[in-house]
Amino acid sequence: MVKVVIVDDEMIVRHAVKTLIRWDESRFEYVGAAANGASALELVRETGADIVITDIKMPEMDGLELIKRLTAEGFDGEVLVLSNYNDFELVREALKCGAHDYMLKLTLKTESFMQTLEDMAGKLDGETRAGASPDGNAGGGRPERGQESDFFPASGDGRLAVRFYAVARRPFPGSGSARV
Repeated sequence: MVKVVIVDDEMIVRHAVKTLIRWDESRFEYVGAAANGASALELVRETGADIVITDIKMPEMDGLELIKRLTAEGFDGEVLVLSNYNDFELVREALKCGAHDYMLKLTLKTESFMQTLEDMAGKLDGETRAGASPDGNAGGGRPERGQESDFFPASGDGRLAVRFYAVARRPFPGSGSARV
């Protein structure tokens, strides 16, 4: 099994990412989640995680610093960055630090997300996956304009943010509260 850690400062996003992965139908094993890079670093050490799925902007230790620290500690796994920041410099820096790929949360599709995870697992196994480019990158997972993301439905009239805010304001299952 390929051990996976999810890192994001928003609980609702950690939950959403966790639900995108078909744990029972795949070779992936969920070993934990963290709200920042510092907690994630400790979790990776404790669990021996193979794949880290991380946000970029987080309190205490951001995703870029997490990638740098993992690399410095000899982490031989793979890192996938999921972010809302469509900023070339952040993408470039994440890849330069050793991230396998950088995907946008708002346009994330389950199929491309799972393919990227499979490519990462294949890279760990020394395999080449069908559909992957020579560098092992399955692609950015951006749906065509007007298509829905599996995170958020498409909306050309500005209602997307309002709909997301309404969902985010609902109590998170089992927590009794929501963080917005």
